[in-house]
Amino acid sequence: MLVASCYPCHANERNDPWYAHLAPSSWSSRGRALLNFDEWRAYDPAKRSAEMAAIAAVVRDGSMPLTDYTFFNPAARLNVPERQEIVRWASALPVHGAEGNSR
Repeated sequence: MLVASCYPCHANERNDPWYAHLAPSSWSSRGRALLNFDEWRAYDPAKRSAEMAAIAAVVRDGSMPLTDYTFFNPAARLNVPERQEIVRWASALPVHGAEGNSR
């Protein structure tokens, strides 16, 4: 679920479709500056903890993945059980255990 719904904007490896260069989709590159799963191991424990809390919050409130992204990428949409699973994972996983799940 993370790979399909989060990594395109929050990891270094991307296969951008043609529309990714048009606004608002082009804005998704900001996502890597905020959270980059490819750099997860370099994050200190406080940043990891903050990111896990942020992941839980934005998935819970439905603000991620972004609506403009899922409009063009329907496979990235999260249904309710998927959202619940990610929120449970991000809320319950100890920070030191999260690094093994970054890729």
